[in-house]
Amino acid sequence: MNYAARLSKIERLAGKGACQLCRLFKRHIWLDRAKPQPKPEDSALIITARCEMCGATEKHDLSGYPTDLREMMRLYCTSTLEDTYTNQRAWAAQHWLSYWLAARLEQRKVTSEIRNLYDSPQSPHAQQRAYARQQKAREREQALAKDPDVKLYNKLMGEVQALNERRHKRLERQYGENPFPELKARLDAVQSPDYRDLSKDEPYAHDVPFSPMYDLEREALLWLKCVELEKATMGDVTAHTTGKIADCERRAQEVIAFGRAKYEAREDKRRQEEARRQAELEERRRVEEEARQRAEEEAARKRAEEERTNFILRTLGGQGNHDERRPGESFSEYRMRYYRTHGRWPS
Repeated sequence: MNYAARLSKIERLAGKGACQLCRLFKRHIWLDRAKPQPKPEDSALIITARCEMCGATEKHDLSGYPTDLREMMRLYCTSTLEDTYTNQRAWAAQHWLSYWLAARLEQRKVTSEIRNLYDSPQSPHAQQRAYARQQKAREREQALAKDPDVKLYNKLMGEVQALNERRHKRLERQYGENPFPELKARLDAVQSPDYRDLSKDEPYAHDVPFSPMYDLEREALLWLKCVELEKATMGDVTAHTTGKIADCERRAQEVIAFGRAKYEAREDKRRQEEARRQAELEERRRVEEEARQRAEEEAARKRAEEERTNFILRTLGGQGNHDERRPGESFSEYRMRYYRTHGRWPS
């Protein structure tokens, strides 16, 4: 479609709210246009913006956002795409919203990972939850494949993205790709915190899960970039963002506590196993020592018996050398031979 045709189409849609952008973001009212919209608690929190494609007005309710973030949202909603190339505060507000949404998405991911740390993979509860998630995912995919609203959404999204890409290229040719290099450099200089240093030299450092800690560092990096953009826009950091950064550190300590508990449980098990093996070794040594003592006592008893017998035979009168025990003759053989000769055993 050439420029004249696109211009003609925009003129036809002017003020009607029927362009691709308006239809994309107003799709939630397609199903029931007569459905009453929720009324805001404070009319001062209602801002009116105009569509850059067709000029249709649209109202935004800021009551659902934290109090200290409403100014950022107000600036974002009232700024045009060209403002992000000419106004530093508008550029910061646009990038702030993208980082804020990404940080919230990362926060939900980390929360799920931390919750899964305490679910045993073999527990019936964890298996039921995993099966339920898989079943819901399959049902969602099947429903999306047949939903005409989803097909229309994808079509409109493609058209809007193509349109925005053309507009960005035109503005980049006019204002440059990086209209605010100082602020961009400040964002690039932001470093993510290394929460693994909290347990670096501890014996349980290798038991701290890597995945949730890595995602926590990514989330904290996004919040820190929001801090720089809030400073550039409002001159100060909101309490909401400061609390989110503190919450990242708190959850990092929770992950470290899980690793510490895992290490201590393994060490307790190792000590118990070592104590059990030591007890078994001591018991085996005791049994062997008792068997050795019994063998020595039996050998001593036999030697004493033989010595007593030989002494008696040597001291008996008139018995002769034929009564002596012969070399290689066992005691039982010698005793039988003595009985056959004398008919009795000497007392």
